[in-house]
Amino acid sequence: MGKQIFNTDVCINEEHKIVHLKFSGSINVDFSEIFGELLDKTLNDGHGRILIDFKDVELITSNGLRVLLVFAKKAKKSNCNFAICNMQAGVQRVFTMSGFNEIFKIVSDHEEGISTLKGS
Repeated sequence: MGKQIFNTDVCINEEHKIVHLKFSGSINVDFSEIFGELLDKTLNDGHGRILIDFKDVELITSNGLRVLLVFAKKAKKSNCNFAICNMQAGVQRVFTMSGFNEIFKIVSDHEEGISTLKGS
């Protein structure tokens, strides 16, 4: 069950003590503030392992990338491990062109993400 925010759906589940945030739609200037708030809330709630699922994300803009970068710094300070999974080709290109594929732990799918984070 997702919560409709702008043109982006958000589903939040927990599995194996890993919070799974699944987004669909666009992570753009209109959604980036709420995107950041959701990530911060998840971190502030004390979750030490977070899987961010981009399976249905069609677009991420520089605003969304900035939010992820800020979140990564906060997560590191909080000893939180996170991974991003299920990127569509267009989103993957944005990460590669910006060099973010070298900064973040990116895995191919949900199962690999759970497996990677369970071991952390």
